[in-house]
Amino acid sequence: MAAEDPRLDRAATWVALGASAAFVVLAAWELTGPFDAGHDAATAAVGIAALNSWRWGILAPVTHFTAAPPTVGDYYCNHPWGIFWTTALLVRVLGAHDWVLRLAPLGMSAATPPLVFAASRRIWGAPAAAAAAVAFTVTPIALAFADFNALEVPVMFGVALGIWGLVRFAEGGRRRWLAVALLGLAHAMNSDWAAFIFVGSLLGAGLLRVAPLVARRLPPLPPRAAAAWVLLAATAALIGGGYLALFWSLGRLDALLAQGAARTAGASTPLAALLVERRHWLELCFTPVGMALGVLALPCLVVRVAGLGRELEALPLAVLVMAAFQYLVFKNGADVHVFWPHYFALYLAYGVGALVATLRGALDALPLPARSGAGGWRRHLGVRGAFVVGLAPLLVMAPDAVATLAYARRTGKRCRIGGTPRGWASRP
Repeated sequence: MAAEDPRLDRAATWVALGASAAFVVLAAWELTGPFDAGHDAATAAVGIAALNSWRWGILAPVTHFTAAPPTVGDYYCNHPWGIFWTTALLVRVLGAHDWVLRLAPLGMSAATPPLVFAASRRIWGAPAAAAAAVAFTVTPIALAFADFNALEVPVMFGVALGIWGLVRFAEGGRRRWLAVALLGLAHAMNSDWAAFIFVGSLLGAGLLRVAPLVARRLPPLPPRAAAAWVLLAATAALIGGGYLALFWSLGRLDALLAQGAARTAGASTPLAALLVERRHWLELCFTPVGMALGVLALPCLVVRVAGLGRELEALPLAVLVMAAFQYLVFKNGADVHVFWPHYFALYLAYGVGALVATLRGALDALPLPARSGAGGWRRHLGVRGAFVVGLAPLLVMAPDAVATLAYARRTGKRCRIGGTPRGWASRP
């Protein structure tokens, strides 16, 4: 790899910080506004559950008001309860205000681009990491739903924190970084079932890593990796098994399974047909540019992992598995909820980082003739060129992200009524 460029690294860091700050400012727009009909009602329901928790002294969420103490039949048992507990704590400390209900997702959304940058910098360097962070901030669905107090935002935050911890742990094996990873992934699993798909992918990759055909091509795994695998598996079993046992004891496990079966209705529909049906929402959420980048990133990551043996770059692939499982298996949910592909925003961010790193490698490998006086530009042509080229399509996406944000606010995040935004999503 070519020599590093400290000046570009500093500039890339400032670009990532600037994009993250702009993301927070835009996402905080109308923070104190009322909740409209539509998907925004889910945030209000979480607030009602917070009030019920303190009024009746219960840990279980109840998303409607009751005149008497709630019964087990009132408990919400379709998902883990993490988002309800976080909101209940904030309501207790800050009071029952509309803005308090948006505070937790806004804070976690604000932290996600810096976490993406921090992990990507260790994997690909600062310029590619900056492009990754910027990619998240200009993905329309990430901006439009940044203050949405539902399941996707805390899962992506937890997964991004977990990836950062795992990357740092892989560098030196320090236990504090493993603790950071486990904390982040536990938070994600306590927020939505989709996080178990991500964790399951990691655990499955760990088993594949020690298979003879794979292990012989890679350096031996240090003992700390096996310990991390066991701790992660134990954490997943404790949280997942704990919820299943709890719901069974409450007599609500059958309702959970029935809800899951309803959400998977139509899952056998061919992928091509699904993409045609959902073209409007997909272009709205990601723009054609973002969708193209996500498609290009997949073979890029596969080659880097399988061909170059860059094991840490399998982490974005695990994010893709989580997002694809959520979007394709639970077809009924994706047909009803525009935010269902939200998890792809995190994959797209890491995917852009991998694309920029790959482009840098290709440019560095070009047999350019040496020229006197070329100085730093000759030495750092690859990284500088990749950084500029990587940011260009993201700048194209930015106006659509802002337009989609306004569109989502007008329609209670349903993105169906009140007109369409300007840009790609307005096309028939």
